[in-house]
Amino acid sequence: MNKITRKFISYSDFGRLMDQLVEKLKQEKFTHIYGPARGAWPIAVHLSNFFSETKLIEQLDKSAVASGDIKATKILVVDDVCDSGETLENVSGKMQELGYNFLMAVLHTKPRRSIDPDIYLEEVPSDIWINYPWEKSDAEINKDYMFKK
Repeated sequence: MNKITRKFISYSDFGRLMDQLVEKLKQEKFTHIYGPARGAWPIAVHLSNFFSETKLIEQLDKSAVASGDIKATKILVVDDVCDSGETLENVSGKMQELGYNFLMAVLHTKPRRSIDPDIYLEEVPSDIWINYPWEKSDAEINKDYMFKK
């Protein structure tokens, strides 16, 4: 079995990463922010506080954009890590199905990903398990997930 190494991200590290992400996003125009459940929520909330003119989407469906022209809407999709790419592929498919214009940003990517986010801060090797500060530091590593093709 492949050896897996944990990379621990502290709240201070998270703050620095968010500062970097904010700087990259200042050049982008978006009206809404969406993050899939769990790992993306701290990022989405932080960004919605910084970009206070944007709306935070809690659920991705036809009612996510309440009014106005969908073509004038641009949704920022955020997540903590693009590991296999499965989550971002699913969200991307749903966004396209709903007709939304969007861009994707993540903190970390891995080389094995099946989709490239528009913005990412750091690529880490595929055998790294990232523990973000909102996760249990001693949580069992999902080895099946880490090595699925």
